[in-house]
Amino acid sequence: MLSVPFLCDWKLNEKREKMKKLLIILLSLVTIFAITACGNNETPPRENDSGSSKTPEQSTTTDDSTPAPPPPPPPNIEYTPEEDFKFSLDAETRGVFITAYTGNSFDIRIPNEIEGHPVTGINGLSASVINVYLPDTLQIIGEGAFEGYAHLTEIIIPDNVIIIGDNAFSGSALSSVIIGNSVTEIGKQAFSDTKLTNVIIPDNVLIIGEHAFASSTKEFQEYYSQLTGGCAPPSAVWPEYNVPSLLANVTIGNSVTSIGHGAFFNTLLTSITIPDNVIIICDFAFAFTPLIDVEFKNNNVSFEPYAFCYALYLSEESKQRILDINPDFCFTVIN
Repeated sequence: MLSVPFLCDWKLNEKREKMKKLLIILLSLVTIFAITACGNNETPPRENDSGSSKTPEQSTTTDDSTPAPPPPPPPNIEYTPEEDFKFSLDAETRGVFITAYTGNSFDIRIPNEIEGHPVTGINGLSASVINVYLPDTLQIIGEGAFEGYAHLTEIIIPDNVIIIGDNAFSGSALSSVIIGNSVTEIGKQAFSDTKLTNVIIPDNVLIIGEHAFASSTKEFQEYYSQLTGGCAPPSAVWPEYNVPSLLANVTIGNSVTSIGHGAFFNTLLTSITIPDNVIIICDFAFAFTPLIDVEFKNNNVSFEPYAFCYALYLSEESKQRILDINPDFCFTVIN
C-alpha cells in the first residue's frame, strides 16, 4: 500500500507533465501563427496619383526636371506669289517698293521679301482687293497706295511703318485701322472720307497732316472754299448735300506736335484732349464738328483763330479755355 506522501508526489508529477504538454502545444501554435503572419506582411504596392498600383520600379512617370516637349510649329502662311507683284528696287536701300498687283485673288498676303530683297514700301496694289496683309518689313505706305479702294474695310499697319503718305487710304471703305507704334507722320488726307469711327494715334506720331481724317466731299469742299474771313457768317447752315464723317472717337498720342489744317474737319467728335507736346493747331482743324468738350493738357499751345470754327456745341467751359489761350478766337455761333 502506497503511502500518502508518495501518492501526492505522483499526482503532482502527473499534473506537471500535463502542463508541459499543454505549454508545448501553445508554444507551437504561437510559432505557427507568427510564421504565417510574417509571410503575409509584405508591403503592398502604393497607389500613384492615377489610381494604379505600380511599384516605384514599375512607375513610368518622368522626373520633374524633364523638359516639356516644344510646341508644335505654327502653320505655314501662304503668301501671295512673288510673280503676282510689280515692283521697283531702291538703289540705295535695296528695298522693294510694290507698285501693283496683277493676280486674281481678292485676299493678298504680301511676303517679307521679293527676290531676296525686303519689302519696305508700297505704292499700290489693285482696287478690287478685299483683304490685305502687310509685311513686317514695311516702312512706308506711299502716296495714294490704297486710295479709293471700295472693298478694303480694315487694315493693320505693322510696327515698322514710319510714314503713312498723302491720300494713302483716302476715299476707301476703311472702317477699322490699327496704326503701328513706329509711325511718325500721317500725311495729308491719309484717312479722309473713310468710314472710320474710332482712331488711336500712337505716341510716336509727330505730325497729323492737313485733312488727315476729315470728311470733305467735293461739294462740301466747294462750299467750304467759298467761306471768306475764316468762319462762316452766323446765318450759315450745313448744306443738305454734306455727308459728315463717321469718326466719333479719337485719341491723340502724347508726341504729336502739329495738328494740320482741317485735320478733323467735319467729323463727329464730341470731345477731344490736346496732349502736352502739341505746339500748333492749324485753322479749321476741328471746324464743323459737334464738339462739346475740349481739354488742353498744356496752356502754352498755340492755335490759329479758326481752329475750332463753327463748332456749334462747345460748352461754356470749353469756350473759356479757348479764349484764355487765344482771345482773338472766332467761334462764329454762340449758343
